[in-house]
Amino acid sequence: MVQKMYTPAHHITFAQAFRLYAFLSVYLFSILSFKPLSAQDITGLEIIRTLYHNGNYSVGMIDSYFDSTHQLIAYSISNGSGVKDTLAIYDFRRDSMLAKIPGYGLLSGISFIDEAELLYVMKDTLWRVTGIGENISREALEKGIRSMRLSNDLSKVALVLYDNGNTSVGMAAYDTATGTLQTIDTIGSGTFSIDEATWLAFSPGGDYFALNGGYEQPYVYVVNVGLKTLYEVSTPGIESTYSPEFFFQRGKLKLAVGGGYSNGAIAVIDIASLTQEGVMPVYLHYNYAVAFDRTGRYMVCGGYDGVLTIFEVADTLFTEIESYEVGTLRSLHFTSDNQYLLSGYQASAGSKLDIQRIIRETSAVRLLEVLPLNLYPNPTSGKINIEGIQDVMVKVYNTPGQLILAHQEKGYGIDGS
Repeated sequence: MVQKMYTPAHHITFAQAFRLYAFLSVYLFSILSFKPLSAQDITGLEIIRTLYHNGNYSVGMIDSYFDSTHQLIAYSISNGSGVKDTLAIYDFRRDSMLAKIPGYGLLSGISFIDEAELLYVMKDTLWRVTGIGENISREALEKGIRSMRLSNDLSKVALVLYDNGNTSVGMAAYDTATGTLQTIDTIGSGTFSIDEATWLAFSPGGDYFALNGGYEQPYVYVVNVGLKTLYEVSTPGIESTYSPEFFFQRGKLKLAVGGGYSNGAIAVIDIASLTQEGVMPVYLHYNYAVAFDRTGRYMVCGGYDGVLTIFEVADTLFTEIESYEVGTLRSLHFTSDNQYLLSGYQASAGSKLDIQRIIRETSAVRLLEVLPLNLYPNPTSGKINIEGIQDVMVKVYNTPGQLILAHQEKGYGIDGS
């Protein structure tokens, strides 16, 4: 069972204390280092800019291309009919809308290649857009495509194929130098809700990709890229599946899947065994959007209930950092430089895109120094006594690496049980 933890535990057992004593007696009593710590913790979000699209229904799929000289965002604008979406390309650095490319169908899949080129799917066609920032043009690459996602190394495209009412999953190599899509390999058939966008995601190493089933489809599809094999993994406990995203916990590759409609939980799937590991309750209704930051340490999610929640991911726990009442969410995306969170909204929240700066707190910036500590676990009182320090934050981890106590230490005993 995947647990959701809201506050760190404040109790440790004597057995834990003894193991900690043995560990700390080796490492804590004579620390001398002149290398500052650089880890940063996400503590919140700050809205920098909002792009409104009044008269439309929602902002859906999002992708970005951020580097030292470019800050480009591409996203879909839906009018709610499912037959007339628009691709918007926006330059955040210059606060300039570079293009709005209207279409005649559902926009389902956007992937930047570089600062001048991207791929997207509109209705049943895979399009290539070039000349971004200059003279934008587009060309059709392939028909019969319902959704797509480009791998992280830009070498492969995962595809949802549609032909005369039949849906299947495919994959093709993509040549970024020439903009050529190679022969499509059909991997297997599947059942998808074709009246809504299908979300695809590649694993960090590109060994797998996944896609959601959609409305009233209690399963997710996982593809082993090397074997070219499609697996259907059931998600008991959630009726519909949305926005699959890969992440690592304790070195194991896993998949998080947003759920709905009467249970906006997140299903966690272990990729090695291709089984659902657990379900984490989050919202009462649709959990449309799930995203992990580029480090994999943090997850954000949101949906119909109008709450955006930030979690820290560690071991088997998801620790809630902060929640915001923002309105109905359709999509979430961390920019490629990991400095901003992009949020797409629908209906009651209005059709808009929020660009939010990620607020971080440096874990430590001062030099480490020798601390003459004395650590005494007491089996009778159930306390650990730490002497020799004044007014510092003490964090205690157990042997699997889980944080079990965070305490502003004054040199007194730490309660245990």
